[in-house]
Amino acid sequence: MTKVLRLTITTICLLALLLLTAGGADARTLTKRGAWSFTGSMHTSRFGHRTTRLQDGKVLVSGGVDASGNSLATAEVYDPTTGMWSLTGSMHFARFEHTATRLDSGRVLVVGGETTVTEVYNPVTGQWRTSGQIGGDNFGRIRHIAVRLNNGKVLVAGGFDLGPVLASAELYNPTTGTWSPTGSMNTVRDTATATLLTNGMVLVAGGGNDNGILATAELYNPSTGTWSFTGSMKSARSNHAATRLSNGDVLVAGGEDSSFNIIATAEWYNPTTGVWTLKSSMNSTRADQTLTLLKNGQVLVAGGEVDFHVGTATAELFML
Repeated sequence: MTKVLRLTITTICLLALLLLTAGGADARTLTKRGAWSFTGSMHTSRFGHRTTRLQDGKVLVSGGVDASGNSLATAEVYDPTTGMWSLTGSMHFARFEHTATRLDSGRVLVVGGETTVTEVYNPVTGQWRTSGQIGGDNFGRIRHIAVRLNNGKVLVAGGFDLGPVLASAELYNPTTGTWSPTGSMNTVRDTATATLLTNGMVLVAGGGNDNGILATAELYNPSTGTWSFTGSMKSARSNHAATRLSNGDVLVAGGEDSSFNIIATAEWYNPTTGVWTLKSSMNSTRADQTLTLLKNGQVLVAGGEVDFHVGTATAELFML
């Protein structure tokens, strides 16, 4: 599979009654009435960045690539009460297409990008500290998945480094700041989605590797550290989006199919039966979009690519 940097056009964080979308050089908020309005612009234009909602409701943006194609180490914080962005401490390493996961402590763990060294952000001090090192070469994982488990540890799996696409997985222990290997996935994959289920297991679906785009899905069991196949999706897809619904099922939508066409189809996974069911398609084809579960049980679909490196600002709602 061609390892092409995909633009992260839009990133969504749920902020009480507001939703923040950050990308490019501006940001917008979505009110309860579903209307978009401009809010304060970030200090730096960036894509391939990551956003993380902090415990106080503010949003941390880390890394990415600027308009000149340079990887960034800078970070910013958005305050939804003022609509303004403020610079915060920069990471020790520039990163793009990394992962950023909020820990139980409220701190934020960033993994991969262009380095094996992991870092943790302290929202109280606004500073970063290095904390352990993932396996691999000096490049580190990119386009991998990261999920905080119910035991507080963080599972990282898949993606690729300077070599082939990976199946390996690792666990981060925030108490010790160290990484340890865990069972590898049954299939090498990147650009997959990972969703924590209500039973504590992790569903990893789709993605791609050198053999093409995948429809298969796997479950990680934190109790045993092992992976097992579950039902395959109806459609092969990568660069798609997923979210856990209020009933515990998982909705996936969009992405690229086995012919690398951007698609609009959607389906959802029943953890009890392990079966996927097709649902109505989105109104627009999208890849690298976001799915956000709203408090009313609806799902907000926002942004994404409608063609290669052609983004959209449109949004739509999925009614359960």
